[in-house]
Amino acid sequence: MLSTRPDRSGDRVVVLSIAIAIVAAATALPSVSAEPARGGPREGGNLAQEPQLGLPETPQNLQVLPADMSTRAIVGVMRGFATALGVRCIYCHVGDDPNDLSTTDFVSDEREAKRVARVMMGMVRTVNDELLEPGLTEIGRTESLAVRCATCHHGNSRPVSLGDVLAESLENDGIEAMLAHYDSLRGDNYGGWSYDFSETALLQLAGRFARTGNIEAAMAAIDKNLEFHPDSATTRVTQGQLLAQAEDFEGAVAAFQACLEANPEIAFCQQMIDRINQREQ
Repeated sequence: MLSTRPDRSGDRVVVLSIAIAIVAAATALPSVSAEPARGGPREGGNLAQEPQLGLPETPQNLQVLPADMSTRAIVGVMRGFATALGVRCIYCHVGDDPNDLSTTDFVSDEREAKRVARVMMGMVRTVNDELLEPGLTEIGRTESLAVRCATCHHGNSRPVSLGDVLAESLENDGIEAMLAHYDSLRGDNYGGWSYDFSETALLQLAGRFARTGNIEAAMAAIDKNLEFHPDSATTRVTQGQLLAQAEDFEGAVAAFQACLEANPEIAFCQQMIDRINQREQ
């Protein structure tokens, strides 16, 4: 999803996530106005106290951000990054205590996260300035849009969907661990912006597992979805289809009947029941 820009202008999943993820860092580019974290520094704020935070008076080793950018401005940008990724300064900068920045080496490029961020900031500059803006102009769109940190991260250092996280969990530790991971993530993050806990997320995951032939994992995702969304007609449709595919026709009919109880207007469910009953005769 793209956000409106103000007028003031390891494995496959991990590898992909790193590439897409730090797209986030692009907000710092001149072409994308950075959004400081809530309560972050603004003109007229209290950044006169910067030395008390242990920050360097003169920024050094700026390779993507403008070389003459002030500490005040950089702090605003970095707070925006921190909020969007849910991290502290020492995620990218070498240091031991995020509460004492006097011990942080802001010049060092030792941490990979900082080096990757620079690369991705350049990528986002290309996306926003060379692809998005001229592309929209070409088709007659006048609204100014830009990719931002939060476009992908939503408060996570790894910008991956709930489905990707659970698929990793399944691959590494199995079905029970995947379900326990879902419960843990939901307990910690429900109501926030990090993950999608609507019925759609687990439905999509079930379809993903089914397409790879893992019907057991697909059914586990469906059962978990029904635990939290027991009246979901769409989930019952998928459940019925998976059970029919597994030749559990009795279970499939029960699922399609439950679908009709939740939403009598879904004619497909009655059609499937009739088709299964004809098969059984």
